[in-house]
Amino acid sequence: MSAVNVLVSPQRVVILTDTKAMTEDGVQFHAKKTATFPWARMAIAVRGYIAALRVFERIISQNANNYDRAVQFLVEHFDEVLAAEYSDPAEAFAMSRDLDLYLCGWGMNGPAAVWISNYQGSRKVERITGCLISPMVGLESQTAFARDVMAGMPQLMADQAATHVAVGGWMQVTEIGENGIHAYTHGNVDELSEVASRMQPSEELEQIAAVEAANAERAEALAAQAA
Repeated sequence: MSAVNVLVSPQRVVILTDTKAMTEDGVQFHAKKTATFPWARMAIAVRGYIAALRVFERIISQNANNYDRAVQFLVEHFDEVLAAEYSDPAEAFAMSRDLDLYLCGWGMNGPAAVWISNYQGSRKVERITGCLISPMVGLESQTAFARDVMAGMPQLMADQAATHVAVGGWMQVTEIGENGIHAYTHGNVDELSEVASRMQPSEELEQIAAVEAANAERAEALAAQAA
């Protein structure tokens, strides 16, 4: 599955994903893992098969015109969406497999995000506060990321790629704020350690770093327990 990392701050929601994808016969290629809805100031990301992304992009467009309505619709109809019949074989296959959906946007109360999963047939809905890391990495990477978001973000994805064969390619950043969406490619996952040394904090991510201060205390406590 893909790498999807979500950061929620008072000013922005940021989604960090990779681009690595693979056909059933093992051919690797690059693909987007996020879909944006600029008019609604929201975006989605999916961990699972790529075809699921276009299914949710289409269904959300048809049933919601803002973040809060999209959350309400998905919570109420997620099982129906999974169980529906799809004429496209790729979509039918993708929707029948385990997947994680991340819905992020600017809601009634500002930046917000939720995670909806059907892993092993068990549905889970969880509001994301602070950050969500997936796939999970070792305690050292978590601690570094919590202590310094700007310096830890590239290494986090590099570690995800090193420990999960499905993660790789390019790091994609999608920032959602009150005034719109900014999406860009930040660097190659395999070169992220080098990218980290060149990065300059943006105003948006500085806000995220401030919010993540609480995570630093938690990470230090976990490290102390592990010791």
